[in-house]
Amino acid sequence: MARRLTPEEFGVPTVHFYLLSTAILTTREGFRRALMRDSVKDASLGYAWLVLPIGGFLSIVVPLGVIWSQNISTREPYGLALLYYGAAAFIELCAEPYYIRAMRMSAFKLRLFAETTSTVLRSVLTYALVSANQNNVVMAFAYSQVRVNFISRGN
Repeated sequence: MARRLTPEEFGVPTVHFYLLSTAILTTREGFRRALMRDSVKDASLGYAWLVLPIGGFLSIVVPLGVIWSQNISTREPYGLALLYYGAAAFIELCAEPYYIRAMRMSAFKLRLFAETTSTVLRSVLTYALVSANQNNVVMAFAYSQVRVNFISRGN
C-alpha cells in the first residue's frame, strides 16, 4: 500500500494520527503499571475505571486543541479524521479496565487472540478502505481505526 500512496497520503495517517493517539492513550499506562503490580490487591482494580473520564477528556481536548491551534476546519477531511481518531482512542480506552483484569487473571491466551485479531483486522480493513477510497486516504485510515476499535474492543 505504501507504494501506491504519495508521501503526504501515507505520512499523515502514520505519523500525525499516531502521535495524536499516543498522546491520548498514554493516560492508560500509569494505571496499567500501578494496577499490574503483584502488591496491588484485587479491590484496588476499581481504580482502573478512572481511565475512562481522564481518557474521555483527553479524547476531546487533544483533537480539538490540534484543530484549534492549526486553524483546521472540521469540514475538511483532515479535521474530521482528527475527531475520528479521538473517538477511536476513547473506544480503545473503554476496554482498558477489562484488559487490566484479564492480565491480573493471567489470561494471556485471551490477550494473544484479541491483539492478533485486532492487528490483522486493522491491516485488512485499512488496505480495503484505502484501495476503495483513493481520493480520500486520510478518511479511509480514520474510518478503519474507528471501525476496528469498535469491533474488537466495543463488544
